[in-house]
Amino acid sequence: MIIEILKGTPFWVWLVLVFLLKRGIASLQDREVRLDRMFVLPLIFLVWGFHSIVSNPNHLETSILMMLFGLLIGCSVGWRLWKNQEPLRYNIEKTMIISPGSYLPLFLSSSAFLIKYILGATFAFHSEFNNSLDYLMIYAFLTGFVDGLFWGRLFHLLQSFKKLTSHRFSSYDS
Repeated sequence: MIIEILKGTPFWVWLVLVFLLKRGIASLQDREVRLDRMFVLPLIFLVWGFHSIVSNPNHLETSILMMLFGLLIGCSVGWRLWKNQEPLRYNIEKTMIISPGSYLPLFLSSSAFLIKYILGATFAFHSEFNNSLDYLMIYAFLTGFVDGLFWGRLFHLLQSFKKLTSHRFSSYDS
């Protein structure tokens, strides 16, 4: 059955896995990042999650609500996960954020991929779940939760960036 699952996986899913692993491995070391690039992972997971929810019209309204609920809870957890991480630094000359190395992005993106992959494979092999309100609610909540982890990280980093730049620039005004 595992071979069937792997063979039935669309090629784009493997591309997403490679992208996530590359980004996660890169995040193990301190790196300079443009602020807009920090939106990439949260947006990928948001689009992927929303697409997976709306592609099944059964219990769509409930699924969307559960996804939003999961997104809020995930944001809160993601915020807390990054609360104790090393703070951002800022390279003024390059206008780049120096993101401290952390295992968390690799762990979260790998876990998120695995959760999404298992849920997708379960749908593919158990079509009866396409009509199950309980399963769809769990699927939608987990989809939102996983994405919320990335948004929580982003919001925390943006707040850290705002504090960092307001402190830096206010010290130049004096």
